[in-house]
Amino acid sequence: MVMGWIRFRKDTMQRRRSPFQQIILVMLLAVLVAACSGPGAPQEVDVALFNDNDVEQAVLELATSSEELAGTELGEVPDGAESDLAESLASDLATQAVLPGSGGYLAYLRHNPNSATPWQLWLADQTTDTTTQVYAGTRQIQSVAVSLDGSILTVAMKRTATSSNYEIYKVVVGSSSLARLTSTATPESNVSISADGTIIAWEGASPAGKRAIFIRRYEAGGGFSTSLLARSTHQVQPSLSGDGNFVAFVRKLSGKDRVMRYNRANNSYLSVTTSSNRLEHPSVSNGGSKVAWLERRSSGDRVRVKTLSSGAISNVVSSLSIEHPFLTADGRFLSYGLKQSGNWSIFTKDVTTGQGALAVAASGSANLYASYWQKSAAASTSLTAVEVARGLSQPTAIAHPGNGSGRLFITLRGGKIVVLDDARILDTPFLDVGQLVSTGLMDVAFHPNYKDNRYFYINYVDKDRNTVVARYTTQLGNPNVADPNSAKIILTINEATSNHWGGQTKFGPDGYLYLSVGDGGPQGDPNNNAQNRGNLLGTMLRIDVDGGDPYTVPASNPFTNVSGAKGEIWAYGLRNPWRFSFDRATGDLFIGDVGYEFREEINFQPASSRGGENYGWRQMEGSACYNPGSNCNDGTLVLPILEYATGENCSVTGGYRYRGDQMPELKGTYIYGDYCSGRIWGATLSNGRWTSRQLLKTPYSIVSFGEDEAGEIYLADFSQGGIYRLEAR
Repeated sequence: MVMGWIRFRKDTMQRRRSPFQQIILVMLLAVLVAACSGPGAPQEVDVALFNDNDVEQAVLELATSSEELAGTELGEVPDGAESDLAESLASDLATQAVLPGSGGYLAYLRHNPNSATPWQLWLADQTTDTTTQVYAGTRQIQSVAVSLDGSILTVAMKRTATSSNYEIYKVVVGSSSLARLTSTATPESNVSISADGTIIAWEGASPAGKRAIFIRRYEAGGGFSTSLLARSTHQVQPSLSGDGNFVAFVRKLSGKDRVMRYNRANNSYLSVTTSSNRLEHPSVSNGGSKVAWLERRSSGDRVRVKTLSSGAISNVVSSLSIEHPFLTADGRFLSYGLKQSGNWSIFTKDVTTGQGALAVAASGSANLYASYWQKSAAASTSLTAVEVARGLSQPTAIAHPGNGSGRLFITLRGGKIVVLDDARILDTPFLDVGQLVSTGLMDVAFHPNYKDNRYFYINYVDKDRNTVVARYTTQLGNPNVADPNSAKIILTINEATSNHWGGQTKFGPDGYLYLSVGDGGPQGDPNNNAQNRGNLLGTMLRIDVDGGDPYTVPASNPFTNVSGAKGEIWAYGLRNPWRFSFDRATGDLFIGDVGYEFREEINFQPASSRGGENYGWRQMEGSACYNPGSNCNDGTLVLPILEYATGENCSVTGGYRYRGDQMPELKGTYIYGDYCSGRIWGATLSNGRWTSRQLLKTPYSIVSFGEDEAGEIYLADFSQGGIYRLEAR
């Protein structure tokens, strides 16, 4: 039943093997783990090996003479680059991946030549102040990078202890396998990864034998595309920005070292700085707004950071021996290796304030390398979940009637609505439509005038696997029981392939009824329903249930007079908008849209909107192109305000912007979670940017959040049947 529900929310069953296949895979994995060659060493699994002969030959050659780079010396911005940079910064403000915990994740390697497993890969979780050894073995590691949520590492590692060349590997933290991403006879190094883990960049050898930058984007379903970006006779040391849109690298030209910034969106290059000294290990922030690099001088090393909008260059740290500086996605923090008294330590530094901190104590590493993500400053409040009900059968939604009664109404997948009154579940169900339901009862919404008209609306999937919205009436004189014979069908939506139903029904501040509808599936929306305004799939709908029988379309809806479009559509381009909510203070709309393979997202619509937003699916998954794989956004698509990578996470559960009184530190924080990982995040808006931090890691299958009439937030655990109230800890 649980697996069936996961498929109901997301086509997880289509992405996973059959039970028989799972048993076979478990047996094979057991054999592989038993054959593990070194303590702490993940076993290499060749089934993840990809063929580099599939490289797309979209070769973008760098300028080979100073004349071709004229006008871009020393950070001078060429014609048109100012607007390009402004657009990049605006894009960065519009979409921000989840920033983890109260600290961040630091991936680093240690080399201990006296150990039987001299090459060690570690992950420090500054959220919990813990470190985990991810790999220990005899295979030499050259570089490491970590995704923003700490779930994926990429490493440049030798295939065997005696190999002469490095290859690129992927490690899913907590798993027992290494996946080899490349297989070539040429050395590969300096790997980096985007924040969501879907794009990697590394240095390798081009077919002509020169050093080159390779960029690979992983597609939904496991495919990928690889581009050869640049060629050089010297090391280029590429580094990918967290959003995956920019690459910083080193280029030698006319006997000088040059730090370059490449914009993947428009194939443009910008010269950041030029020096007669050796320049190494550049890194670039989201939006391409800041670039950091290491400069080797006869008097010692120094790390410099340039803000491209102003051209200002700051010296962040200077010392005799520095290695591998790395600039965080927001451009605020820097991690770097520092050699003191013959040993290496890792430090972090706030680029803005100059404050530094020791992150990893002296280790004696021969070649220390770190990749670091750090959250922005935010309130330190965390949460706890207090149980208010237990033993329910697969709860799906929580709602209040808005009539001052203090009760909560909880929908159960099987078709019942039960009442939570004074901390207990009443014995008699409020409503039971189990005879009508197939896949599930998804939600209940109470009319704004419920106190007088006693109307409420349910959203369920019927026996024909259609989405149905129906109105019922509460019994007169018995507010805890509905009249089962009062049903009035408001809307029926045929789901072409019986998948991705969406599932929420809620009244907006304007008094209209809003519905979230999925794209109908199957994988990848092959019929492109979400971009077809001629059907109701992949949309947010807005109808007036008081203006007609069974409803009318508001005249202010954006497509009422558009030929071939359904007037009910308020916004479109959604995949599986499982949970949405309105900010009770501002009227802003937040939509949690369940992703396909790589990204989960939160979309946003301001209260001032007149509707009509296209949130991008299937052209985009989150802020990345999906179908087509490139050139997918002509500027009309609305990107998510928040997104995060799948992995341990799998299915976003949209929540609420907190407006209660019991947690004043979190007032105005948008609280949301993930069904699979049980994580709960809080997102805040500052200077036009939404950023998130983890508030709580739960053991629950968070299927839904809900508000009580006072604005306090609850969650429903689908697997164990508990209802919990969130409280500050």
